[in-house]
This record gives sequence, C-alpha cells and structure tokens, in this order.
Amino acid sequence: MTGEGQGGRIVVALDDSPHGRAALEAAAHLAARWNAELVGVFVEDLDLLRIAELPFAAGLTHYAARPRELTRADMERALRLQGARVRRELEAVAIRNHVRWQFRTVRGRVAAELLSAAEDAVMLVLGKASTARVRDVQIGGTARTVLTQATRTVVLLQRGSRISRPVLVAYDGTPAGDRALATAATMAETDHGHLVVLVLSTGKEQLTQRALSVLGGTVPDVRFLDAGERGSAMLIRAARQEGCNTLVLNADSLMLGSTAVADLALKLDCPVVIVR
Repeated sequence: MTGEGQGGRIVVALDDSPHGRAALEAAAHLAARWNAELVGVFVEDLDLLRIAELPFAAGLTHYAARPRELTRADMERALRLQGARVRRELEAVAIRNHVRWQFRTVRGRVAAELLSAAEDAVMLVLGKASTARVRDVQIGGTARTVLTQATRTVVLLQRGSRISRPVLVAYDGTPAGDRALATAATMAETDHGHLVVLVLSTGKEQLTQRALSVLGGTVPDVRFLDAGERGSAMLIRAARQEGCNTLVLNADSLMLGSTAVADLALKLDCPVVIVR
C-alpha cells in the first residue's frame, strides 16, 4: 500500500454485495489502466446503527430459528466483520491488478460519506445497489443520490457487468460533452479502440468534425451513429443495438432530453459512466 500516484485517486464504494464486487473489480481495472491509486471506502451506515437501537429491532442468526433482539453492539460487530471482509477483498483485487491502494472506514450516511470521499478523486465507482436477489435490480437510494449530487465522474455497475468494449458515448458538442468524449476515448483506446459516438441529426456534420478534433486521432476504430432523437428510449435502443458494454455521457447531456441520469441508469444493464 503506497501513496498517491500520478494518475490521482479512484474511489470505490465497498460492500460485500454482488454489485459491490463488480464495482471493485471495475475500479481496480481502471486504476491499473490510468496509473491511479485505488481508494476503497467502507461506510458504517449510521442509519443501520440507529435502527438497531429501536425496541422492535430483531435479527436472525445461523443457529437460531426465531428472531432475537438486535442491539447496537450486535450491529457494530457485524459492521466490523463486514469491513474486515471487504478490506481483504480490496487487498486481493489490488494486488492482482498491480495497483496502489488504501482502505478507509468511515461512519455516517452512506451517500454523503461517499460524496465526501470522492471530492478530490478522479472518479467514484459504485454498485447499483447494496443488495441483490433478482437480476432486474432496482437502483439503490445511495446510487441515486450519488448520481444526482456528485461533482466528480461516477461509474455505476451491477453484478455480472464490467467496463469493456464497445464503448458508446453520447456526444452533444458542449464542453462537458468534450470531457465525456475524452473519457470514453481513454476507455476505448485501452480496450482495442472500439468506440461508437452517438450524435444528434441536427448539426451532425459539425458535431462529427468537433468530435474528431477532440479525439485527435487517438482512437483508430471510431464510428459515428445518428441519434435521430433525444431521451432515454433512444439511448437504450442505441446501446442495445450496438451491443454496448459501456455507456458514457455527461450529466447534463442534451441527449437525455427530460430524462434524469438516475432514471436512465436504472434501465440499463451495462456500466454507465456519468462525466462531470
């Protein structure tokens, strides 16, 4: 475990859910590509501790058939054990990917603590939800809050997904769109250069030329796709038709129309990268 590297920090939200493990693997992969330090943050959820103090709080153990009283001490012990597990997972994944790493434990409300931890980071990576019992998982409250309030790039994944090609980027020609395009190009360049740039029909030629200027020839395999319209339905359709494995767009993309970023992320199975 070493200090800060030239590539900055990539913060990943740690929990022992399948979505959290997918986020950890993706964050380590990105840290290795960009020579960044991997910072794993485990939040001891203050709301869980407060629930454990309520008189009706109860839990099940492996050796008891009926619920027993759940105390704050029980919850603190469970959180310590979970923290130790995810720290071991972080260490193993970091070593396997040859990246610098550090582990942080904080106590508070999960979304607020993650946003705070990511203030000086390159990006924040997290799972779509902290629990998963079905494939069609609903986006968690933490992820929704982070997507809405983050000031850094956010990468959102669900179990079984990973950042890979082809990379689809929604490009609107704005300065924020330029940053999204540059981020997508970095991902695509390091993954065999398979990049699809989605542009609106209106001003398509100008947008294409601007996009090529931003790319500067860094991505050899780039293709432009006519969006034809705006909104989540178009983005989802394009992602599925192109077999997209990663979608990149800026938080206020003109491509979204009236769709909120969190609502789009809810409907897609592939990783979503929201660039600020």
